Amino acid sequence: METGCPCCGRPVGAPWKLTTQPLRLYRAWRPDGQRQAVEHRLCDTCSEWLGGMVAIARGEAAGEAVFGSPNGWGRRLVFDDQCQVCCDIPTARAAKIAWVSPGGGKLEVFACAGCEAWIASLAADGRTVRGVADREVDGPYGSWPHPNFRGVSVRLVVEDRAARAVALETCERMGVHVVPGQADIVVLEATASGAAGRALRSGVRGERGTVVLAGLGARRDLSAAIEAGASCWMTVPVTPQQLTAALVAARRAGAGPAWEPQTCLPIADAASMDRAGVLFAPAAGADLFEVGWLLRRFARGYDTVEWLDGRIVVSPRVHPDHVAHVAERLRLLLEGRATSEIFVVRDLPRRVRFEAAG
Repeated sequence: METGCPCCGRPVGAPWKLTTQPLRLYRAWRPDGQRQAVEHRLCDTCSEWLGGMVAIARGEAAGEAVFGSPNGWGRRLVFDDQCQVCCDIPTARAAKIAWVSPGGGKLEVFACAGCEAWIASLAADGRTVRGVADREVDGPYGSWPHPNFRGVSVRLVVEDRAARAVALETCERMGVHVVPGQADIVVLEATASGAAGRALRSGVRGERGTVVLAGLGARRDLSAAIEAGASCWMTVPVTPQQLTAALVAARRAGAGPAWEPQTCLPIADAASMDRAGVLFAPAAGADLFEVGWLLRRFARGYDTVEWLDGRIVVSPRVHPDHVAHVAERLRLLLEGRATSEIFVVRDLPRRVRFEAAG
């Protein structure tokens, strides 16, 4: 049966095919036998739009990127094994993504796991959890709660220009004071050189909490920062929704939760779980940190992602009727890295205080 474009829901005539071939690094990049290739049949408009998003992320085209898109941050392609979207060097897993036109023309891109998941998520469902067929994903910033941050100060120890720009604008909209010295909350950037861990060990921390920004390749520094007392962490690229949620979490963290070392996820307290969610069981051989990072990356700002008895539990702040939609979206993003099941603790109230899109 012919279906519409998965990205926009409109009817498709002669479709473009977006194919994703998972790869695994074993001496050289080879097809990953544990994950199947995926094909999305897109309309002309969505195929062109998605290609444009990749071009913007690569710095090859001017335009407004969807928040949360990858960014090369001025890096250039030098090596054959660099991700051709964000210019990072993948480890363990990657993918070959191809656009195939109705006439048979083909364009291939080598992508890291994070960029692969980002492209696949847009191709599989370009709409929000509320079903709005809007590729801007609720506008350039999205709708997210504006907590009372009156009197709260933040220090940004972030070198990445894109992340810093988003953080500055978000703080301005929230009414948060950004200061150069001692602050209530300090935002650090995890790097391959260990900047976040060193900063915390040297005493650079907020009076009320410390937030760490971490890319997929910064797990060692993130782990060191958590051991040194970080309150919480979030993925990069930064979104306003996730940053706002992280500032709220840091302000409330106190001594901070217990952390699971392989995933760097907080350990869930099963007794306190009071809403429906999704349990993800990582597949055999899956990189646990990668699975947890991707779930945090694509979860919405105020959704919780935690470790629970060998599985990762995502508790979205939505009405129970929407949990299945969230589960399916995240399952598609993981592309075989984990199996999922929905659980219900008890019914949510009809009105949920926070509902952040992103």
